Amino acid sequence: MTERVSIIIPAYNEEKNIDNVLQSATSLDYPKDKLEIILIDDGSTDNTLEKAEKYNIKILKGTHEGVGVSRNLGWRESNGEIIFFLDADQTINKGFLKKMIPCFSKPIIAAMDCNEEVGNNNLIARLHYLRTMLGIK
Repeated sequence: MTERVSIIIPAYNEEKNIDNVLQSATSLDYPKDKLEIILIDDGSTDNTLEKAEKYNIKILKGTHEGVGVSRNLGWRESNGEIIFFLDADQTINKGFLKKMIPCFSKPIIAAMDCNEEVGNNNLIARLHYLRTMLGIK
């Protein structure tokens, strides 16, 4: 049986990144009738919403209360048996779901986290990645 999956993407002023994340999410190798992609526009003032509307996804409108509120809104409105949260500046590989979904068949697995790979290899991107991995704010 193939589980229903919801991917929740909160976004605020992500005009520069939104096409990349939505292209990767909509290109996943997973049955389209079992995949729900939800974008929460958290009151963006740029063209994030306009760009997102070009994709066949569910769009919810937030009121700029932050990423946590946006994630919770997406989660409440989702229909998936398995929920993934994806940041608007991330992308995922086409085979991601087919590799991850079997892990949830184990009754002791309730949540998982993935490593983030830095796509942009400049110094600023690498320093940001290092700070994130070390938990430095």
